[in-house]
Amino acid sequence: MAHLFLDPNKIPSNCSECTDVPPAIPQKARELKHLPDRSLLLPGDLILISPQKPSFIQRQIRKAQLSGGYSEEDAHWTHAAVYLGFDFNICEATRKGVHQASLLDSLDTHLVRVRRDPTLDSDTRWKIAVAAALQIGTKYGIASALKIGFRSIKGLHNPQKAKTQSSNELICSELYADAFLFATGKTLQDTQAKEVSPAFLSYVDYLEDVPLAWRKIPGR
Repeated sequence: MAHLFLDPNKIPSNCSECTDVPPAIPQKARELKHLPDRSLLLPGDLILISPQKPSFIQRQIRKAQLSGGYSEEDAHWTHAAVYLGFDFNICEATRKGVHQASLLDSLDTHLVRVRRDPTLDSDTRWKIAVAAALQIGTKYGIASALKIGFRSIKGLHNPQKAKTQSSNELICSELYADAFLFATGKTLQDTQAKEVSPAFLSYVDYLEDVPLAWRKIPGR
C-alpha cells in the first residue's frame, strides 16, 4: 500500500517482502522488521523528515516556521536531505556540517516524506545528487538558520532583500535548493521572504509527493 509519507507506527500487516535487503543495516531498522521500498526512490529526490519526539532545537524550528506563517502541515517538517541514488544513502547538512548518512538511521523514530520535480530526466536527477555530494565537508550555516528564526517573528510573508549567502556554509534546506538550482536552473526560494526552509520545500507546488511503501524484511 502506498503512502504519502512513512510512519513507523502505521506499518500495514500485509506488506510484501523486500527483494534487495542490504547485508548490513542499523539494528533499530532490523528490529522494525520493515524497510522503505527502495525501488520508489530516485537520485536527487528531496527527503523531508519529521521527528515524532522532537528535541528542543527541532521544536524551535517548528515554532519558527509556524510563527513565520506556514501551516502546521508544512511546519512540522524540520529537516531536509538529498537522496544520493543508492543503498538508502542521503546527503544532509546538520550542525556537524554537510555529510553522507543513511535514511535507515531515522526510520524508527521519524516520519519520512519524499518529493521530486516530475519533469526532470534521469541525467538531471543525478546532477542534483552529485551537486549535493560535492558539498560534503561544507560547514553548517548557523547564521542562516538564526536569520530565518529572527525574521519569523515578524512573519516570513514580509518582503526581504535578496539574501547574500556565504558559499561555504549551508543549512539542510539550502543544500537541496542549491543542488536543485545547479542541476535545473530553477530557484527554490520564497520570492518575498528570500528564504528556503523545510516548510517551504514541503509547500512548493512544483515538487510533488512520491507515494511510498513499506516492505517486510525476510526472516533469516
